[in-house]
Amino acid sequence: MTSEEKKINIKDLRVEIIEERHSEIIKNFNVDEKNPEEVELKDFLIEDALKNQLMGISTTYLWFYNPNNTLIGYITVLTDAVRIHGTRDLQTFL
Repeated sequence: MTSEEKKINIKDLRVEIIEERHSEIIKNFNVDEKNPEEVELKDFLIEDALKNQLMGISTTYLWFYNPNNTLIGYITVLTDAVRIHGTRDLQTFL
């Protein structure tokens, strides 16, 4: 770790499931606007994350840094299934 890096204490993190009340916060989520992948991830967060959650497709967890209540990231868990078709029996693993 360099002298400029600082460890974040886990007690300073807060995780919340995305809700409508987060709409203004996520619009201000800081990304590198010159990086198309980061812009696409922000667009998903703003336009699709809550809609997908309400449809039961995914759940998005917002990560906040408590000392200044900054949104520092998010994780979206997607609901999906893997189906394996064997030669004898159909096997489904959910």
